[in-house]
Amino acid sequence: MMSRNAWLTAALVILALFVGSVLDTRLPKPDPAEADPFLRPGVVGQAVELRNGVVTATDVRVGTEIRSIGAITATTGRWLVVDYVFEARGEAQFKAPATLRLRAADGRLYGETPGATAACGPAQPGIPLACSVPFEVPVDAIEGAHLLVPAEVHIDLTDDVADIDLGLTAERAAELAAAEGRVELAEPTTVGG
Repeated sequence: MMSRNAWLTAALVILALFVGSVLDTRLPKPDPAEADPFLRPGVVGQAVELRNGVVTATDVRVGTEIRSIGAITATTGRWLVVDYVFEARGEAQFKAPATLRLRAADGRLYGETPGATAACGPAQPGIPLACSVPFEVPVDAIEGAHLLVPAEVHIDLTDDVADIDLGLTAERAAELAAAEGRVELAEPTTVGG
């Protein structure tokens, strides 16, 4: 048989659990927006400042094939290739193509095809490095697409992301979607002299 103190202790524990449960449902929850990255907007041709460097999208090309690292890769959709320049700040940086994303107007995200290009870097501080990144996408993902470039090595773990509008209006997207040629991807090269 349980003593009076045991019953009192059990009742207090149950009451504390009940009060804790009520408080948990009534107190405000953290805003999920606090975990979202800080997007730094830009457009093609505009330099976008990140914590560890400056990125500028310089051109958008589309084709049904790409040639990179000595290989030709075809797609039934389209290869949307974004040429960009990255200038590191502070210390040498890599912009691995696998960290960049293409966001379609409807929110779908596309990553770089593994092995399709060489890493962009190391970019030395103060020396701009021109690179290209290909995305294999369906034709309907071209219009309104944005390039997302994280400051860190993984887009989901960073607080600083360049969000570059590629200027792909309906007319421009239709023009690019009709492209069926091969896009040549150059190795990363320094810009200027």
